[in-house]
Amino acid sequence: MTKRILLVEDNPADAEILRIALDKENAGIQITRFETGADVLEYFSVNSRSASMACRCDLILLDLNLPKINGFEILQRMRRAEHMKTIPIVVMSGSSNPEEIARCYRLGATSYIHKPSHLPEIFAVAQQVVKMLRAQV
Repeated sequence: MTKRILLVEDNPADAEILRIALDKENAGIQITRFETGADVLEYFSVNSRSASMACRCDLILLDLNLPKINGFEILQRMRRAEHMKTIPIVVMSGSSNPEEIARCYRLGATSYIHKPSHLPEIFAVAQQVVKMLRAQV
C-alpha cells in the first residue's frame, strides 16, 4: 500500500535530497511537495476541495521557515480544521530553539525533527519517517 507524504518545503535542494533519501528506503512513498504555506492550506481548504482530501495524506512534513505564511501559522490552522486533526504533522526545522520546539508541540505537532545538514543524517531522518508511516494502522 502506497503511503502519501505532503512535504511543505520552500527549498528545492532540501526537498530533493529528502525525496532521494525516502526513495532509498523502498517504502513505496508518494511525495507531494508544496513550496508555500498558502499552497498547502489551499490544498486542504474546504472551499476548494472536499474534506475527504485529507484521507489522501498519511503524513505531513512541515518546514517552519516558509515565505508569507510560516510553519507555526500553518500548524495552528491545520489543527483547528476538523478533517486535519488526525493527520500526523512532523515539523522539520533548522532551529534547535527549545521555545520554538515547545511552541510546535503546543500547536499540535506530532513530532519535531531538527533538519539535518549532512547526508548520513538526512538518510537517518528518512528512516525515522518510514518507521512512523509503517507504525500507522
